[in-house]
Parts: sequence; structure tokens; C-alpha cells
Amino acid sequence: KIIQKVQRTLPDVPIIVMHTTDSAKIHDENKMEQEVLGISECLYLLPLKRNEIRYALTKTVDSQIEDEYVQKITSDLELLNMHRTPLNCYTILVATSTNTDKAIINRTALLDKVLFILFDNQELPKYQTKPDVKDCEHVLGRFCEKLIKGNSYVFSKDHFSSFVRGVCEDKLLSVDAESLFAILYENHIIIRHDNSWRFKHSFWIYYFAAKRMLDNSDFAKYIFENKRYIDFPEIIEFYTGTDRHRED
Repeated sequence: KIIQKVQRTLPDVPIIVMHTTDSAKIHDENKMEQEVLGISECLYLLPLKRNEIRYALTKTVDSQIEDEYVQKITSDLELLNMHRTPLNCYTILVATSTNTDKAIINRTALLDKVLFILFDNQELPKYQTKPDVKDCEHVLGRFCEKLIKGNSYVFSKDHFSSFVRGVCEDKLLSVDAESLFAILYENHIIIRHDNSWRFKHSFWIYYFAAKRMLDNSDFAKYIFENKRYIDFPEIIEFYTGTDRHRED
């Protein structure tokens, strides 16, 4: 009643209602918020608890291996420092479903699997083509190289698209810039930053940059000789995680 009175008194003022929630009542609360209060968007900001992750797994995996999956999902999300949202839990579950016997301690290998799942499962409009993961890694590696060298990590959509098209023309790749941007945005790899865009997690920049180091000796030389790895040591973690036999 209080919220409804505020809405009538101040119809042009946006209202944010924050509260804890019980996962068992989540659908009833959504219906109440949308129909009674007219709330336009419901966001879940609290991380899922272990029992909520277990509840989500009951319809997906055998009850005898629930403990292994719960432990694996929580540990992998902690490894990547990612929020325990339903989407992230599902992505990790699918990405590691064939490797439940042992935890993936190599973050590069884990991100390889996550990236493949995100690109492979993405639904795109019929007029857009689904890009190849390896081609996208090459394009994004060059883009992240540019971000690191320019020491600027915010970019416009037009700049991103024109850069992708330029790389594709240079290397004769077939990557649709709009499709790539849509996949990155829909999977929260990139997010809005004021009127521009940026990578949500810095590890994505270092992951793609590490892939670029393996493809381009000049960029690897730039990282090592200028000691840029001191600013972001994760790039070395991903560099060695991709190829553990590197002598440098």
C-alpha cells in the first residue's frame, strides 16, 4: 500500500524496491510485483546459496552425484570470481558436464569451455550468422591488444564494429560484427558504461590478450620487454594456461 501511494503521488519518480527472497516463492512474488505494483523489471542481486544451487540441479543431474556438481559449480565460480547467478551456474554446469571427476584448476581451460558453450548455444536472428569461436578469439585478441596498448578500456559500439570489420578484411575472416557484439552483450561479457561499453570482467581482456600473445610474437615481446605483466599478472596465467610448454 505504501509503494502504491508513492507511485500515485510521484508518478514520474523511479522506485527501487530491495528485499530478500525465498526461491520457493519466487514466481508468486514476480506475479505480485508485476500485476499489483506494476514493476517493470525484476533483478536478482543476491548470490544463490548452495541449497538453491542444489534445488536447481535436481531436475538436471542424478541425485547420487548432486554433491559433486554443487561443489564443482561453486568452486569454479569462485575460481573465476563470478556471481552465483542462475545463468552463471547453468553455464558452468554445461561447460563442465563431461568433466565431473576432477575440478578444472586451469582457468584458461575453463574459459575455453565457457566461451564455446556461450557461442554454440546463442540464438541469433535469422539474418545474422553465427561466428566461429576461434575466429572471434583472434578478432577479440587483436581488439584487447589495442585496449591494453592504448591503456583505455572503454569503447563505442561503432568503434568495435569498424575494428572487427577491418580485422576480417585484413585476415579474410568471416565474422559478422553485429552477431559478435550481440553474443558478447547477451552473455554479459561486455556491458554498458555510461554512453559507451566495456568488458564486465577484466579477466576477459587478459584471456583474449593472452591468446593474441600466442598468435603474435610482437605483442608477446611488448608484454614481456615492457613488463606490462606487472600491471595485470593474469595475462601470464592465461598465456601459460593455453600452452604449458612455453619456454618464455
